Amino acid sequence: MARFGRRLLRGIFSRAYKRVLRTDPAVLEQWQLVVITARIAEGIEAEFPALHRLARKLINDKSAVRP
Repeated sequence: MARFGRRLLRGIFSRAYKRVLRTDPAVLEQWQLVVITARIAEGIEAEFPALHRLARKLINDKSAVRP
């Protein structure tokens, strides 16, 4: 039940934040790899597996669309 509650709250917060912030999703996407790299550099080992997965996915996705 707690997992469901967290997902629900995260979704509500995310939608409200995006509505107020009004940023360009393309600009945010360009910064994703930079932010992931910075998080890895912070040295929180418990986050490494998830961050590495995200980084690999971004790198693979970007290389797949290059001509």
